[in-house]
Amino acid sequence: KEEAPQRKVSFFARVRIMRITNRKDLNKTQIKRVWYSRDEFKDIRKECFDTIKVMQDGDIVDEDEGFCTLGLEYKTKANYKARQRN
Repeated sequence: KEEAPQRKVSFFARVRIMRITNRKDLNKTQIKRVWYSRDEFKDIRKECFDTIKVMQDGDIVDEDEGFCTLGLEYKTKANYKARQRN
């Protein structure tokens, strides 16, 4: 029986640490600048569902019309089922 090649993990010798302010320490203005509002999040979800609908209908997804399929490939019913079988 053929042996599987050995796998190795290595890490870069130098690292850079960036300190990130805890969200609890941000004021309201800072939070509004870096976090989506509830309405923005709802709009993003609606756009995703609209794009998935276009994909499921078999229509051509035109990025010039504001559609983006990146990350949505397995959200259609057919692709979701296919992925579950694997």
